[in-house]
Amino acid sequence: RHFPTYVRAVAERDGRPAPEVGIQLYERLLAAAATLPPGESSPYDVHAPLGQLFEAQVEALLAASQGTRLAPLIELFEPAWNHNLGYSKLGAAAFRCGNQDAAERLFLRLRDGYEDWARMDEPGLLAQLWHRQGRDGDARTLLLDCLRSLADEAPGASVADRDLFEDAFQKHRATYIRIFGEPSLTATGI
Repeated sequence: RHFPTYVRAVAERDGRPAPEVGIQLYERLLAAAATLPPGESSPYDVHAPLGQLFEAQVEALLAASQGTRLAPLIELFEPAWNHNLGYSKLGAAAFRCGNQDAAERLFLRLRDGYEDWARMDEPGLLAQLWHRQGRDGDARTLLLDCLRSLADEAPGASVADRDLFEDAFQKHRATYIRIFGEPSLTATGI
């Protein structure tokens, strides 16, 4: 939890950009993890330090215009992050760095394994990806399915969950309108 403070301190001391320092320090942690003998807990677990710092590494690599270096990290963590949280984190990182194949694969695993998929941000990312690939029919169907699912579930939601449904609905609605336009959405009756 002190990693960001340490990165800032080293960057300040050395007069180097913080993203550059963070990238190098994270790589040192990766190298150290590679030398550990197999044990009960994996240094590559999503809740281990490397996993907790993954998103900071994604930010640092993107800030340093080194997003292509994310592909090997995604490959490294994917076997250990074989669950919905992992698919979400790795898929979002792949999407952000332009690795469309990995993003699509991970988002589809998340969709197939998570019942409440429609409530997440990832359907919007997958729809954007499909739109970029020229798969507008798939993107439209995905977003409309999510919007219908949320609209159907929201009335039965607890008071505490209603904001969650509304937020997800509005995000998917905004993505749909950005891609296909509001008249197209209005025509669906949603």
